[in-house]
Amino acid sequence: ETEISPIGPVNGEFDGVPEDDLVFINGLPCYTDKHKLRDGEIEVFERIGYDDRVGATYLVLAGDKELVLRVGTDKSSIVALEKVFLHKVESRGLWPHFSQLHSSWQMDRLDFMSVYFRQGPSLRECLEFIPSRVFSIGTLARLGKDVLTCLRHIHGLGYVARCVNMELFHLCAASRHLFMSDISNLRLDPTSLGHPAAPWTGGSLFGPLSFHQEGYGIAKGDELESWLYLMVRLFTGGLPWDSVYHDQIEEVKRNTNVVEGLGEKWGELKNLVIAQSGVQNVPDDKYEEIATLLNTMAEEGGITDADQNYDFECEPNEADLPKFILEKRPVEASIKEEDEEEKENEIKEGNEEIET
Repeated sequence: ETEISPIGPVNGEFDGVPEDDLVFINGLPCYTDKHKLRDGEIEVFERIGYDDRVGATYLVLAGDKELVLRVGTDKSSIVALEKVFLHKVESRGLWPHFSQLHSSWQMDRLDFMSVYFRQGPSLRECLEFIPSRVFSIGTLARLGKDVLTCLRHIHGLGYVARCVNMELFHLCAASRHLFMSDISNLRLDPTSLGHPAAPWTGGSLFGPLSFHQEGYGIAKGDELESWLYLMVRLFTGGLPWDSVYHDQIEEVKRNTNVVEGLGEKWGELKNLVIAQSGVQNVPDDKYEEIATLLNTMAEEGGITDADQNYDFECEPNEADLPKFILEKRPVEASIKEEDEEEKENEIKEGNEEIET
């Protein structure tokens, strides 16, 4: 029987690999490429996530499927919490906004979860494709609505995001919509269980004002404030408190109109969002109001079709299109022509026999 220590198995074998060949760091197995799991069903391709605080992350293959494998240390790990959340997402058909669960299992005090890999750049990478490093209002309104939808579903499932930034969201290459690929910061809202509100973990740049109040947790409505700051950053390229000292950020946030000079619709957007600050359960119609305003902003930005290109997309020119070469070959005789030729030959042969 395999013995378990805080840093992993100390004798025997783990997943068919002798413990001498498998290194554990911070209690997490360090798989190398070609390592097999689940009786060879899953093969490790490479490690893509190294933050051991939230578990190890690998790109793996299962037959012809590309998966992302998450490994946690025990049942109370971040991976276990992610698994519970994704099961709820799956049961409600909301996986396009997050990730689609492939499989999950537990073994030797380790928690495993695999989700389908979805190709696409992060929101920050989308921004870096653009020389100006800012989005037009048409692109921003559509992508901002995707982020808002993710937050709405997180809140609707009884969770808080606790962090909003450009690295959490990726653009799905198939659907051309943003989805939240990193859910490691999500937590079940403790206020629903009568406990104090959860703390903000996303830093001060996009943090709501409540983040700066010592001992004060965040409400779901506060996360809409963080969403607004992210939208302004993507549209203008910065925030008024970008370059001030950390202990001055709260004062600047309180005394600055973050949407000043951006237009009437931005003022309406800010009013809708700030009205929900401190609200623990944001009504559905408030999300709808914000989404409707975003649609209007997109239309005013020249978007008449949701499938129009984003700022970082372009149509291929003629030089980029594949070239096809047609070869000229003799045309094969048709069946009808072959039959007629065969009949003519038979008649000719018959005539020759009669003459002889």
